[in-house]
Amino acid sequence: PSSFGDPTCWVDELRFLPCCSTKIFGAQGNPDCWKEEIGTTFERCCLGEGRRDEEAIWLDGNQSLENAQASFEGAVVELARLVHRLDFERHSLAGYLRALREQERQLLVELNDLVRQWRGGHLAELHQRLPAVLSAYAAERTPSAAAEPTGAPRIAILTACTPDSAASEVCQLGASLWQCYAQRHGYHFIFDTTPFPAHPRKFQFGRWNSSESEAAGGSVPGALDADFTEEHVVFLYEEPLIFHAGSDGLTFKWWQRWYAARRHLLSYDLLLVVDPDTAVFPSCNSVDLLTVLDLPEDMSRWPGVVVRDPREGEDLNGGVFALTSSPWAQLFLELLLARSRWPLDVAGGGGWCHARQSAEYETFLEVVALSQAADSGEELDYLSECMAHAVPQVAYLEGEDIMQAGCIWPVYLQCWRKVMHRLVGPPGSRKDGHVRFIDPGRADINYRPWSNEPRYREAFRGVDAGEVPAVAHSAFLWHWVGIPGKVEHMLRDFGLTSLQDAFDCKALWRRYDADTSLPRCALGGSPVPCPFDDSNLMPRIFGC
Repeated sequence: PSSFGDPTCWVDELRFLPCCSTKIFGAQGNPDCWKEEIGTTFERCCLGEGRRDEEAIWLDGNQSLENAQASFEGAVVELARLVHRLDFERHSLAGYLRALREQERQLLVELNDLVRQWRGGHLAELHQRLPAVLSAYAAERTPSAAAEPTGAPRIAILTACTPDSAASEVCQLGASLWQCYAQRHGYHFIFDTTPFPAHPRKFQFGRWNSSESEAAGGSVPGALDADFTEEHVVFLYEEPLIFHAGSDGLTFKWWQRWYAARRHLLSYDLLLVVDPDTAVFPSCNSVDLLTVLDLPEDMSRWPGVVVRDPREGEDLNGGVFALTSSPWAQLFLELLLARSRWPLDVAGGGGWCHARQSAEYETFLEVVALSQAADSGEELDYLSECMAHAVPQVAYLEGEDIMQAGCIWPVYLQCWRKVMHRLVGPPGSRKDGHVRFIDPGRADINYRPWSNEPRYREAFRGVDAGEVPAVAHSAFLWHWVGIPGKVEHMLRDFGLTSLQDAFDCKALWRRYDADTSLPRCALGGSPVPCPFDDSNLMPRIFGC
């Protein structure tokens, strides 16, 4: 039975979406559903005003809490079910701001906190068993799996698009530009379009066999062993038309690169994972990755994960990560993919805040905390305190005194920055044995022009190409996140005219080397973070 709106309305052929969608039927929903003789009205059935089953609401909430207190799986499923219902109602009832009922508010607060507590316990367990877990990961990688005949490191660049988006112009242009960079340096290039399932159950890479489990100290740690079945997402099927409602909770595009990375990681010493709307700046094409990432020749000294070091006001952004043959890289991926399998991921809005970036941020924070504790021999100094803001919580709409279930991204960023400062210090001086932070002033590996280039300031949007300011910074790796018409701007910024300019790599190299209209490669980006406050391409609350 459907739990949307007032569940007592949905009998016989009546269902929430065919009756209540204001997007389809207008402000009062479908008039064919409202019948005086059975007491169905838009206000009662869709908005839940004057619901007849208040006691049932409390009973259902109490049962949800019992399930959540009994197990981690129960907590995640119940939070997903609640978030899904609230988000789906909100999108179906466009134009109506229904506040959370008191029962819903209390349930959301308690479920959110229980998920955080369970996750903290999982991290504490993983910390205790970490040496054995890392040894098990190291054993998965045979010495011959990642060896070039010359003994040089085996390096690959990976970009990934879903099968549905692989033929899009942005995926094709990004793949072509990266293929040319890879060929210039003798790297492998991977354009992965594997049809990984988005729901109801995501693909899970090989779990440890009995000998690996024994080597890792027993059963797989809870933080890594998220294996929810189709039964855990039955809430998706309450409404027959729910798969046509356009929820981004049912798309795989946010996870494609991470599943592709897990698929290929064990075959390479260094895997650069990039979004398709990224590319190396033309005059920097001759610079190799080991120089940019500051990696020594001795691979035994390489960290597991390499990222851009976000400065004050900036965010981490998951568009560019470098992963190495270190077991710490596999730990990062396994923790992240375990999160992707939580039923919360297919709940309304994707469950994870800010288009899954909170899942990436939170996983990265966990790896840094585990690394610091492992190297210092001290207790783990992070037990998921930021998780409460990584998933939907009680939030007030801006300018409205109305409580809803939602994400407050600036609060999560504030928590993330505070914990990162506590663990590894301020930006520019962060040190960790298994994570490398790249100072964007030295080499920017995730340069976002919308907040750093004068040509993307509000005054120059929509003007002719000849009237925009010249490119200001020759940062190594550009990322056109948040910019509409990505292909047009990617071509314009790099002095190209069409996708065909990237078909012939040797011709592209000659063109880049001869182009004097763009600045010489400096690797670094803007000397100060977020220099332009007047770019409205992305809300500043998301960082820059």
